[in-house]
Amino acid sequence: MTPKPPEFQVIATDVDGTLLDSNKMVAPFTRYELQRLTREFGLKVILVSTRMPSSLARVQAELGVGGPVIAYNGALVSDPVQGQLMQSVPLDDDVAWRLIEALLGHAIHVGVFSHERWFVSDLTTGRCEKHVERAYGRMTPDCGRRSASRSCRCIR
Repeated sequence: MTPKPPEFQVIATDVDGTLLDSNKMVAPFTRYELQRLTREFGLKVILVSTRMPSSLARVQAELGVGGPVIAYNGALVSDPVQGQLMQSVPLDDDVAWRLIEALLGHAIHVGVFSHERWFVSDLTTGRCEKHVERAYGRMTPDCGRRSASRSCRCIR
């Protein structure tokens, strides 16, 4: 008997802590089922995350799926594999830097995504170090204007 197709056409899923486990890996069963649903029923898988598009493209590659992603908590919708920007609601770099500078004086950990760059105020926090190691692999001390002269570092 042929399985009945689902009544929906899209699976939109969060990434960290939902699709990915604590080791930032997709469980084999989850990968198999998502690939099966896309293959057998033509379902689309849309990744939704605070992450940047290039990081979501790596998850798409691991899953063997393509198509649009929703990045930066909805501020950007793109197809990272095709390089297509579909929707973007960015903060101007100057506005982002003013926010960073205002927050740094209040002992608040700052993390800001700008395009494909991630600026943080403290690289020594355990969460940041683990995230960098697992998701990005390397740091660049001067990844954009102002970063070398400020207390922020860029991680890419």
